[in-house]
Amino acid sequence: MDCWEAAGSGYDAGILSRLWASVPPEMRLPRLSADAVPGRYRGGFAGDGRSYPQVDVGGLPGPMRQEVTWCMFRIIELGGRVQMPGTVMLARRLAEITAAGGAGVLRSLMDLPARTWLQQIPLAVHRRRGKLPAPSSVTQMRQVLLRFLWLLDLAYESRPWVAARVMASGGRFPHPAPRA
Repeated sequence: MDCWEAAGSGYDAGILSRLWASVPPEMRLPRLSADAVPGRYRGGFAGDGRSYPQVDVGGLPGPMRQEVTWCMFRIIELGGRVQMPGTVMLARRLAEITAAGGAGVLRSLMDLPARTWLQQIPLAVHRRRGKLPAPSSVTQMRQVLLRFLWLLDLAYESRPWVAARVMASGGRFPHPAPRA
């Protein structure tokens, strides 16, 4: 079961608590940007630096805020770069979706499969603006969402073979190829 088709392993408060404990205090901010974090993390924020200066996770439900922050930290910790335009837009849409309650009471990114999130995102934009988001914006959010869900799906997974696979790979999580 992958994050595209189903909600996967599912939210687990105990596991999230351990994930959150791995996030350095200086990264536990309501707004994350290259300017707001210590120097060793700054190179992990990719973007033009002007249009998408910060990811505001303050409007997300507590567990989702921690998940998004942990995913950003984990990507940077593994030597990757967080794509800021897509991440900023995704955080805004997630806040709108969870505030509106259109998909029910949501506390975690794992509460819905990727397909459902990707259906809810344009609907949230349409409710606010009266028109659908640009296809390029949807593509950017889709890439970030799939990356986050994949990381979380692995992190929440409790089957021993997954842990063995992660250990064998040196803890590196390759970015999954998105499916159309």
